[in-house]
Amino acid sequence: MKNSSFVIFFFSLLTTSFLGWSRDNLDLGIPSQNGQLVDRTGYALLYSEVYEQPLWVSYKLTKDEIQNKVSKRTNNYRLDPYIETGSAVLSDYKGSGYDRGHLAPAADMAWSDKSMSESFFLSNISPQVSSFNRGIWRVLEEKIRKWVLEEEELYIITGPIIQPNHNTIGLHKVAVPHWYYKIIIDNYQPEVKAVAFIIPNRNTNNNPLSSFVVSIDQIEKKTNLDFLSRMPEKLQHVIESKVNLSEWDLPVFQSDKVEMDKIEQGSILSANQRIVLSISEKGLAGIDSKTEFSKDKIRELFPNFDIVEDVSSTEGEEFPIFRIKRDGQDILVINPTNDHQYIFSIQIKSKNVANELGPKLGSSYYQIYSDQTNKNCFPGVEELSGKVICSALRSKRLMYIFSGPWSGPDGVLPPIETLQSWKLVEIVWKP
Repeated sequence: MKNSSFVIFFFSLLTTSFLGWSRDNLDLGIPSQNGQLVDRTGYALLYSEVYEQPLWVSYKLTKDEIQNKVSKRTNNYRLDPYIETGSAVLSDYKGSGYDRGHLAPAADMAWSDKSMSESFFLSNISPQVSSFNRGIWRVLEEKIRKWVLEEEELYIITGPIIQPNHNTIGLHKVAVPHWYYKIIIDNYQPEVKAVAFIIPNRNTNNNPLSSFVVSIDQIEKKTNLDFLSRMPEKLQHVIESKVNLSEWDLPVFQSDKVEMDKIEQGSILSANQRIVLSISEKGLAGIDSKTEFSKDKIRELFPNFDIVEDVSSTEGEEFPIFRIKRDGQDILVINPTNDHQYIFSIQIKSKNVANELGPKLGSSYYQIYSDQTNKNCFPGVEELSGKVICSALRSKRLMYIFSGPWSGPDGVLPPIETLQSWKLVEIVWKP
């Protein structure tokens, strides 16, 4: 425990007990009290001495607050004197390589000089990878402010998800989270609704926000926190288990429409069972040629999927693979380099994985290449015998694998008249 004076301790108690309660920051409940609870002008938080950051931050944000900005960003990062054990300090972050990431964003606190200033207490800060903080996390924060303008007011709950094997920074060993969660609740009757996200603390800017949507139940399971405890129990259950992206301004891939219909009809347990991934020239889920081929790394990249270790073979040589599954079905297959150190390729096995270049699994050769023979097509061999492999248009890293009826010999490319009807059965990406 860091040194603290009786005076600081006393004022901390006053702050915790009285200040800010009138702003409804905790109207929907207190997720946990295993730390120091502080309720401020613009937000409430629970500070963890173990991790030197909040376990959660909660606040209500209104349309008037967004439209009536009176305070400019101060950048006055500083120790929080109201934390009894002492908060993290500036030197903990200096030279760490991490951004000082707000959990209650400064832009959400611009409606008052006091709330803006308090947002820069280091008790409201967590170490974030810069590409995450300035990329998808910023995009999500801006999206929420847009929703507030549409919905009049929203409740926002944010926090880190920290694994036992976490890294630390600084003398006070500030924990570096693996993921961050954010929960947004519209508590206006009769249209009470919510949407929630878990986003890894790394560069995921090639992925749409919708790919990180989860249920609140899923966040509770990962954090051992209890959100929305002041809601009626029946309503709480519905809100925490159900997510409908159509209620929010988030894109839903067309291939997921049937699944969305099932979700809305209650035949699927929750929206987190949907698959929302996207492949592009740049790859998928932040994977590149330097991404480690390890179970821990794969779990970090795909936290909401089942990871199955398996073996495959080529030319008689066996090698390990990871199958990324949902509901027992293969979504992706991850293959290693020859030394098994890095990821060599990703095989797309599900129609629910969107292709940003356009063609989807099940598309015909004709739909993709018209009636032209692609000069970059060749017959498959070994385990791909009887199939045709083609380079994707406008890509050096995506390959399309086609299959269809033909009685010709192996190792020979079928004539274009035959190939036109063949279907795209697999997409392969190589870094």
